[in-house]
Amino acid sequence: MWVPRQEQPLDIGGDAVVQFAADLRLLREKAGCPPYRELARRAHYSAGTLSEAANGRRLPSLAVTVAYVEACAGDVAAWEARWRELAADLHRRNHDEPDGQAPYAGLASFGPEDADRFHGRDKLIARLVEAVTEKHIVFVVGASGAGKSSLVRAGLVPAARSGGFHDVVITPGPHPFESLTHGLAHGNESARLLLIVDQFEEVFTLCRDEQERRRFIEYLRTAAQADSRIVVSVRADFYAHCVRYPELAALLQDCQVLVGPMSTDEIREAITQPAIGAGLRVETALVARLIAETTGQAGALPLLSHALRETWRRRQGATLTLAAYEATGGVQHALVHSAEHVYSSLTESQKHRARLLFQRLVVVGEGTEDTKRALDLTELDADDTETALVLARFVDARLLTLDRDVAQIAHEALIRVWPRLAGWLAEDRDTLRLHRQLTEAANTWESLHRDEGVLYRGARLAGIQDWADAHADVLTSREKEFLTASRSLATREQNQSRRTARRLRRLVALLTVLLLLAATATIVAVQAHTVATQQRNVALAQKVIREAAELRASDPALAAQLTLAAYRLDPTQAARSQLIDIGSAPHVTRLRPGTGSRVFSIAFSPVGDLFAMGGSDARVGLQLWDARDRLRPRHLATLRRSPKSVAFSPDGRLLAVAEVGDRGVAGLWDVSDPVRPREIAVLGAPRGEPEGALGTSVAFAPDGKTLATVDVNRTTRLWDVTNPRRPSLLTSLPGDGTQNTLPGRWVAFSPRQPVLATLSSATTAQLWDIADPRQPRKLGVLAGHGGPTSFVAFSADGENVATAAEDMAVRLWNVSDTLAPRPQAVITGHTNVITSVAFSPTAPLLVTGSTDRTARLWDVSDGNAPNQLRAIHHKDNVSSLAFSPDGAVLGASSDGEMLHDISSLALSSHSNPVAALAFTADGKTVVSGGRDHTLRTWDVTDRLAPKPITVVRMGEDMFSLAIGPDRHVVATDHAGRTSFWQLTPEPREIAAVPAGEESGAVSVSPDGRLLITGTALWDISDLARPRRLTRLESEQWATAAAFKPDSRLMATSNGAATSLWDLTEGQRPKRLTAFRTLELSALAFSATGVLARIGDQNAVELWRTDPTPERLATISIPTAGLSGGGPPLAFSPDSRVLVVASGNSEARVFDVSDPRAPVQIATLQGHEAQVRAVAFSPAGDVVATGGDDRTIRLWDLDIDRVAERICGTAHPRLDAVDWETYFPGVDRDLPCR
Repeated sequence: MWVPRQEQPLDIGGDAVVQFAADLRLLREKAGCPPYRELARRAHYSAGTLSEAANGRRLPSLAVTVAYVEACAGDVAAWEARWRELAADLHRRNHDEPDGQAPYAGLASFGPEDADRFHGRDKLIARLVEAVTEKHIVFVVGASGAGKSSLVRAGLVPAARSGGFHDVVITPGPHPFESLTHGLAHGNESARLLLIVDQFEEVFTLCRDEQERRRFIEYLRTAAQADSRIVVSVRADFYAHCVRYPELAALLQDCQVLVGPMSTDEIREAITQPAIGAGLRVETALVARLIAETTGQAGALPLLSHALRETWRRRQGATLTLAAYEATGGVQHALVHSAEHVYSSLTESQKHRARLLFQRLVVVGEGTEDTKRALDLTELDADDTETALVLARFVDARLLTLDRDVAQIAHEALIRVWPRLAGWLAEDRDTLRLHRQLTEAANTWESLHRDEGVLYRGARLAGIQDWADAHADVLTSREKEFLTASRSLATREQNQSRRTARRLRRLVALLTVLLLLAATATIVAVQAHTVATQQRNVALAQKVIREAAELRASDPALAAQLTLAAYRLDPTQAARSQLIDIGSAPHVTRLRPGTGSRVFSIAFSPVGDLFAMGGSDARVGLQLWDARDRLRPRHLATLRRSPKSVAFSPDGRLLAVAEVGDRGVAGLWDVSDPVRPREIAVLGAPRGEPEGALGTSVAFAPDGKTLATVDVNRTTRLWDVTNPRRPSLLTSLPGDGTQNTLPGRWVAFSPRQPVLATLSSATTAQLWDIADPRQPRKLGVLAGHGGPTSFVAFSADGENVATAAEDMAVRLWNVSDTLAPRPQAVITGHTNVITSVAFSPTAPLLVTGSTDRTARLWDVSDGNAPNQLRAIHHKDNVSSLAFSPDGAVLGASSDGEMLHDISSLALSSHSNPVAALAFTADGKTVVSGGRDHTLRTWDVTDRLAPKPITVVRMGEDMFSLAIGPDRHVVATDHAGRTSFWQLTPEPREIAAVPAGEESGAVSVSPDGRLLITGTALWDISDLARPRRLTRLESEQWATAAAFKPDSRLMATSNGAATSLWDLTEGQRPKRLTAFRTLELSALAFSATGVLARIGDQNAVELWRTDPTPERLATISIPTAGLSGGGPPLAFSPDSRVLVVASGNSEARVFDVSDPRAPVQIATLQGHEAQVRAVAFSPAGDVVATGGDDRTIRLWDLDIDRVAERICGTAHPRLDAVDWETYFPGVDRDLPCR
């Protein structure tokens, strides 16, 4: 049988702890003396722990005591009260011991003298020492309570002292420079300096002077010297404040040491090592409890240190017990218990003083945590004994520190954990900030010997007076005196202001009269100056517009920019018209300004990357240009030569040059490096001939192996240039001896077969078979010119030849049979000598140039009936022409060399006048009808480079056309036949209405259901089976017709009167009214229902048709000759703009936003004959016009887009010198920047 071990007897004596243990044993005996194993089962504590609670060596913890009593069925409440009374008694006994003997610092930070009891930060100290060794300035950053101050003071400073540093530790306070000066005054100048700026956040919380703050920061940036170091500790929540200053941000990036929470091992060391150093022991259960409650907790170190200090005070002998720790309230409550213990010992009056004192000791944060504030005791009233007593109580409890005359909270942890203090600060934070500002102002006033300059005035005084009157008890005597002085000063200043105001009112009255007189004179002068400036700008803009129009032929880029600048200076109709014309015209790039030197020959390289020109003297010479960017060609090289003819080899690596002059020769140049071209061979004159005989014309064969040269006597020589460095003469083809002193193209190779064309006699061209270039064989002769021939050229397919002569004619020949060439058309139109002829390499297109200052482009797809597409006007004679390899650019030499964009030539394909135009609903396609028996469609997605889509051959000339909402086309020819066409995927005639008595104008209703042709109304809902509904009663014919946008009203004209028809009943149109005014030829409705009528009486009328017809306005405009096409007028889709073809080669644009007051805003000038048709794009920003000159033009009415295009392509840009030349005296506003 097991017998429980007997407990050791207790020697009670007078020890209260032993008596407590004896009473626990007695309680166990009363419970039947259960074994400790049984008690352990009941209490859930080990038997050893319960036995130790009753051995009398130390007071057990409250939890163990309660468990023991419950297991023995005792009175828990009575025993808990007894335990607390005994713990408090033990605390009072230990409290009388000097604090200097405590191994723990409590709330105070460790200092250098505490290095022997500062533990747990060895790794961080080593890292900090390493950082200070390597860097001149180091930032220590961590949360409040992380131990930054202890780290630098108790960890770094002793290490620095052992390394030969003299340390100076400062906190910035309200005046950082004063603190710095005071600290450095006690330094050792002979030793290396370690300056520690602790609690750097005070620079932001206490320092109110931004200039002083910046000066202090700048000092830190510059103060660190080679043998000195600076360490700055700052709270992490003020990191954002630091990076607002670039100087600090840069320093922070360089080196910073982060102070985070301690690890478990570090916390154990910080708990146990100070106790061991003091000869004490920490109970294992207490260590475990402290580690559990503080590990990973930010800011827990001061709370831990305070709890340990309070536990030390309650220790039992040499042991710090868990029971003593619990008596303090633990880590979370020990500090609160200490503060509440002091506070509860105060009287009610003292408690009020405590509240006011602590509110002065805290700086209320703005976006950051609240921080402690150093309180200079001179700020308090000297006779306030109660506040002094309260201060002493909290200092004794080590909750506040007192250093000379400055008091402050021992650690900011108190601000975070003491609920009572948090409540005082939360009641009215704005008021606390206001009070602190008053305190600072009063202190400054006192320090400046009560200078009136720092007293409150105006809004600041008014903002605090009411609060001060209601809270007089919280103000110190100094603050009250400050406010009294401020009020007194304000009263004096108000009285002085009243006296000054009376004097000022008298003076103001006098000055007002004088001012009115001066203002009147100024206004008159300003208005006169404004009017004069406006008049000057108008006159200057008009002058520049005229000058720009003259410059367009010679300097298009400058002309475009001047026009844009003039429009912005004075947006007149003329300026807008010219700007629209420039924005809608093909782009022209000028390579070289006119110098008076004539260029004889120009050429593009086969891939289009180079452009060569040869001139009559050294001012031009032989020039090479980079032409890859057509908008901004770049000059590469100029050679001191005088070429009469230039030609590239097919591979683009060689350039043949025929030079003019007495010693004219033909040479070969290597242009593989176009910046540095090299002459590699000179083709010498045959024996017995003058050296200058070769230099008139050159051409390469398609294979690049043969070069042809022509001399002044029309003799053609063929050269083998397989080795271009050693060319050899193959043969000579003698001419008739007629001198060819004028520049020309005297020889040409067929691109498809071994055939050569030469101008071997004065009026003929000879074809040669050069399959064997050493023995050429004569083929057919091209004869017929009435003057000396000067140009010959093959078409790209080799089927046609063009020749030109001084008879101002160009003849076309079909040479598919080279033995019997067949003459085709003779092209006339130039009014002076032909100077150049060239075929496009990509299209049946021929260009001719002349001394009549024009270059004319011809469609030669039908060599028997060439069609002139466009005439390009230049400022001077056109001397040479050449196409780029892709056919999109035409090079022309006149007054300077121009590169013309000819990609929009497609719109010139009609061979007879254009009679009708329309856009499809998506705006991407234009449909045109011409008197060349064709209906054509064009892709205008890129309006600057339109492309032909389809051509439909009609039986007669087109008269009118319309497009339905489903993209079908309704076309009427001059025979009166109306046909319906589907455009996609291929044009296809769906149905037709035969010609009859009702033939005439054609119009489709906007909803696509109805068609009016002449006087017949048709249902075209089913295009395949159009159904005639009715004939308009009382109408013999109709020359014009238009539908209102809602398709419920139709207007028709019979040439003398306009009738309105109600279409609501569908098959039975009802005439509403008729009104006679003009001999009408066209009608159009706007989207808002306004009707425009145009006729032969030089007028266009605008009418309102609902509810009764009313004439709104009459526009005078020449309209004679507009019949026979149409419609020659159109409204924009938004009804704000009307375009009318006038009775000449132009169309006029009107702003009809107010149809009662139309205003002309532009004139579209560009056609060379009568405009017959106009149409708006669905977006209303582009107008299409067509007419008797057989061309279609697209006009961009969006001025901003025009300006963007001008500035995107104009080169070179208008500069300051140009501005002063054309706009003298006007503030510079360059159109393109």
